[in-house]
Amino acid sequence: MHETDAVSLIRFHWYSQAGKLVPGTTDLEIIQRERNPQQGPPYFLPVVTAYGYFDFIAATIVALYRHPAAPDQLVFQLGDRTVVLDDSVSTAFLPEFDDGEPLLENSDVARRFTVTAGGEVVIDFSYALHDRAKRLYFSIDPFPSSSDDETHYDLCYMVHRFMKVGTWRKVVPKPRVS
Repeated sequence: MHETDAVSLIRFHWYSQAGKLVPGTTDLEIIQRERNPQQGPPYFLPVVTAYGYFDFIAATIVALYRHPAAPDQLVFQLGDRTVVLDDSVSTAFLPEFDDGEPLLENSDVARRFTVTAGGEVVIDFSYALHDRAKRLYFSIDPFPSSSDDETHYDLCYMVHRFMKVGTWRKVVPKPRVS
C-alpha cells in the first residue's frame, strides 16, 4: 500500500460525517461540512469516495476499509493497530447480544473484543459505548428504512459477527461516492 494514497471513510451508521486517514499514520482527519455557495442545503458534505467506515469509541478510532492501492484486502483499524482480515483471522466478543432491536441498556454494557491472527492475539480491547443519546436519536424514526440492531452501534461487534459467519469478503465490496 502506498502511504500517499488517501483513504476517505464515511461515519458508520451516521452517514452525514466523513473522514480521511492521514497518509503514513493511523490518524483520522474529519472532513468538515462546507457552506454551499449556491442554492441547496446551507451546509453539505463534500463528495468523497468512501472506501469504508469509521467510528469512535470514546476517543479511539475504529475503521473498516479497503485501501485504494490494495482493494482486495479488508483492513480493520482500532486506534493505532491495524489488521488485514482474512481466513487466518478470528475474533471473540463478549457479551453475546440477542438478535433484534438494540436496547438502551446495552449502551453501558462492558464489552471485550479480541482479534487473533495466525494464532497470536493482535487486538484485545475492553470498552463500553456509552452511546445512549445516539440510540435515542435513531429510535425516534417512526418509519425506519431498515431494521435496527446492535451491529449498527458497534463496529467491533459488526466485525465479529461477519467474521464469525465467514462473510468478511463481501463487506465494503467497492468504493462508493458519498
